[in-house]
Amino acid sequence: AKLDDYQAKKKNGERLNQDQLDALTKFGEITNNLEFARELQKGFLTLGQEVSKTVKKSLRREQLQREEMEQRRLKMVLELQFLLDRLGEEEVRQDLKRPEGDGTSVLTDADLTTLDQFYKLLGPDRNYDVRLTDQYEEASLHLWDLLEGRDKPVAGTT
Repeated sequence: AKLDDYQAKKKNGERLNQDQLDALTKFGEITNNLEFARELQKGFLTLGQEVSKTVKKSLRREQLQREEMEQRRLKMVLELQFLLDRLGEEEVRQDLKRPEGDGTSVLTDADLTTLDQFYKLLGPDRNYDVRLTDQYEEASLHLWDLLEGRDKPVAGTT
């Protein structure tokens, strides 16, 4: 605003002091610097918006990946429950113990006994003297270890 006043005074033929004249000679430079600063600001705002969008996309992608992983884990739990339930059927047990062409069976009696013990660990009979959450605490730990792929001894094996 002062520089505009100095320019107007100079056009009108008014006499300016040396500081005012120096300021007027730098008017173009100052204007260019201000324009450059505005462009920089716009660039930084655009960059900030792009970074924000990228972060949001990344967070969303990570959230989807976590959800997919949890869904796979839940599917694994349901498949495990189904398989362990089916192992309780005598016909299934006999089919798994029947020898194959090479003379070996898919599972031995010892294997089935181990799986029965594991089944009881994951779904213990309800004890009404103990809170349900407490009763299933240990079962959930065994299931968690299985989902995490940890080699921990359970039902006489790892």
